[in-house]
Amino acid sequence: MEIVGIGVDVLDVARVRRALARHGPGLGSRAFTTAEVAACQRTADPAARYAELFTAKEAAWKAVGLAPPDTGAWREAEVATDPTGRLLLLLRGRLREAARRRGADSFALTSSHTRHHAIACVLATGHA
Repeated sequence: MEIVGIGVDVLDVARVRRALARHGPGLGSRAFTTAEVAACQRTADPAARYAELFTAKEAAWKAVGLAPPDTGAWREAEVATDPTGRLLLLLRGRLREAARRRGADSFALTSSHTRHHAIACVLATGHA
């Protein structure tokens, strides 16, 4: 296995707070899956969690060498957790196809947030 791509993104959580205040809960469904929206809404600070997930999605697109997508395509990257709490990155559509073309078959995702900032890094590995 070798590294075939890496993506990193950071986001100001205040930007997400403003967007949620302006557009309401419907904003989440445009960029996030139903499961992601539910996970964000269960937290004490949904805006910070939305920001963290958004950075993971952006980092995923970068890791496979694609520019950020149009709004609807953000759902092609989904952040989930396994039973132990480890983050998983699930790819669909053109994002999954781009990963396949690049030779990426495994992804490591790490992310974090504070009240003010969110960050994520995706490492794509495979056989280029």
